[in-house]
Amino acid sequence: MLYPVYFFCLIILCMVGPYGVVGRSIKRMVLKGFSSIDQNVIDGDVIISKTPPYEYPSAFLKAGINAVSYHFGELKRLDRSFFDYVVSTPSTPAKKPDISLDVMPTGVSYKMFLDHVARYTGRKYYLMLIGGSAKGIKYSRSDWDDIINFVVWQSEVNNIDWVISTSPRTTAKVEAYIESKVSNIHCVRELVLWNMGGRKSIADCLAGAEVVFVTEDSAAMLSDAVNCKLPTISIRPRQSVFNRLTTPLAEYHARRGSIARVITSELQDVSLKRWVDYDFNPVEFCWTESWNE
Repeated sequence: MLYPVYFFCLIILCMVGPYGVVGRSIKRMVLKGFSSIDQNVIDGDVIISKTPPYEYPSAFLKAGINAVSYHFGELKRLDRSFFDYVVSTPSTPAKKPDISLDVMPTGVSYKMFLDHVARYTGRKYYLMLIGGSAKGIKYSRSDWDDIINFVVWQSEVNNIDWVISTSPRTTAKVEAYIESKVSNIHCVRELVLWNMGGRKSIADCLAGAEVVFVTEDSAAMLSDAVNCKLPTISIRPRQSVFNRLTTPLAEYHARRGSIARVITSELQDVSLKRWVDYDFNPVEFCWTESWNE
């Protein structure tokens, strides 16, 4: 109901500019806490918004300023003229985008990965990346037991060590349970627990990885592994429902062959070597390469 009012205010703001009395009053009226933002948004800044609810805040921040705006996903409430670029990803699709990405943008690029690989001198390992809780994707103790049993089994089958890393969003409860299960398992070369003081960048974790396993509650970690063009297995729990970010991303890459998807209870049924040798199809460009094109 308020959209016409927002639209009218936005047009006025574009006309009068953001820094006069009228412009500041409009922004304070429609953007909560704008007085703290006002000092930081200037010409040359980059404004990024994602999904329809953030179209108006992004447009209000940009109005009257020569900042560059990127919107991820299909525009629903404002015309494209209010944004400089529309970006499409598997998780946030858009029709006729200016930029199309196979993954969500993350802090790791393929070039960064290669730089870390060049400095890595140790023996290769399998990498298990554990995300945090995500709506619709919840891992039970049975799921964690399935994952840990798989780690041990794969180590015996392939004579390879593991590195296991949680993320800043992993709960302390999950980390404590994983630590209690793997602390005495000799095949786990390194256990990085963020809530317990462990700190290791995702690029460093990926540097020595031969195969990457990622829990499907982290679109960022999944994107990082795919960006690095490594064989990646996405692990989802026995009971899960649709998550608007990770599920479309995982489904898209499973169709194109850049990941394999598996349920925790079916991990040991995966023909890992066959998939890596014959079916794995890495992405041609990482997200920074696609962006620059």
